[in-house]
Amino acid sequence: MKKDLYKELIELEPGGVMAYVPLMRKLKECGDDKNRRKEVALSYLPMALLCALQNEECLQDIKNVAEKFPELAPAIFTCAIKLRNDKSTQSWTQYESAKYKDFIASVANRKPRDLVISRGGVGVFTDYRKNIIVDSGHPILRWKADKDRLRPSWFSSEVQTEFKGGLPKIGSQHSEDALTWNVFRTLQLNQGIHIITGIFDADIDVSKLYFWGGHDADQRNGKIDTDIQDILNQMESWGMNGVKQQTETDVILRGKRHIVMVECKLGERRKKVKAWQRSSIGMRPEYAAFIKKQGFKLFNDTFEYERDGNRFYQLFRNYLLGAALALKWNTGFSLLAIVNDLNSNREGKSHQYEFDSFRSVLAEPSNAFIITWQQIWKALPAEENFSSVREYMAKHPCLVNK
Repeated sequence: MKKDLYKELIELEPGGVMAYVPLMRKLKECGDDKNRRKEVALSYLPMALLCALQNEECLQDIKNVAEKFPELAPAIFTCAIKLRNDKSTQSWTQYESAKYKDFIASVANRKPRDLVISRGGVGVFTDYRKNIIVDSGHPILRWKADKDRLRPSWFSSEVQTEFKGGLPKIGSQHSEDALTWNVFRTLQLNQGIHIITGIFDADIDVSKLYFWGGHDADQRNGKIDTDIQDILNQMESWGMNGVKQQTETDVILRGKRHIVMVECKLGERRKKVKAWQRSSIGMRPEYAAFIKKQGFKLFNDTFEYERDGNRFYQLFRNYLLGAALALKWNTGFSLLAIVNDLNSNREGKSHQYEFDSFRSVLAEPSNAFIITWQQIWKALPAEENFSSVREYMAKHPCLVNK
């Protein structure tokens, strides 16, 4: 390389090729932190490209980076063009080899995929935020995206290679968590939660929302409310160390006088109803012990712990948690189930049938309600503030007949 060009760029990394540390190594040290990986890449790319002009091993290193982390291809191309056009490196192009030029041309046309298709034919956004219509940068969503992942095996071998850690479930176009956030967070930010509560009980006051087990939407720290965590630790002590999952209520609506535990279901249209049954047979004895300790009379004499606890597992746990929180916070409580009206019956059992069966074993069935996503959609007002969520629900692949 000509000395004058080397002098122009040597300040980027004293020592040049001899001091070059492979960019791939630096990026691997970032683990799964994509934001940190991008920061490191942007910091080291000028030096890495300088070395790539002089040494084919350095060039191969950057090629490997572009293959392993395709989302960095635009950054590589942008940096290369900036160095090519910058006045301070005006002689750069004289030293671009044919291999270097071919590589830069190849990354110019390489764009990270926005959407991939699972083996089941469902679209999944590679950046989950593209599946979110409101407050997409909230730390709660990052926590959820990191926690719940779609297995790599659900995708083609090409996608598996590109996304070895799988993809966030919340990025799926069929994600009930994305639907839940988009609807409830939009309504919360526009003082519209009463639109939902008005469908089943107009007299409920709501001042705070918790998502997915007790994450306060008003706090941008991604942490679970301490009162909720305390009850969960008493009810499900096996999850205290964070290894095993505890009950993760989709949404909790909290008011001064009342709380509502919201259990959301979506499912694909015309698919058989799976309802709220536990995926495996049997019931943990800890729930029975917790009920006895709290002194609750939540169920009537027809309730059988093993049979009904298993059949209505998700409803049972949310109802139990709601009762405990209401006792702690000195409020009343309700359970709300939201389902998809387009789901098919299963052996003659609809969501409505199963929910009515659950209500039949409650000591106070008047505090348990079921509504549909379609009812919420129809209840949305015409104001501009709600236009994005109206359009989102109107086009949702699971909510609309095609």
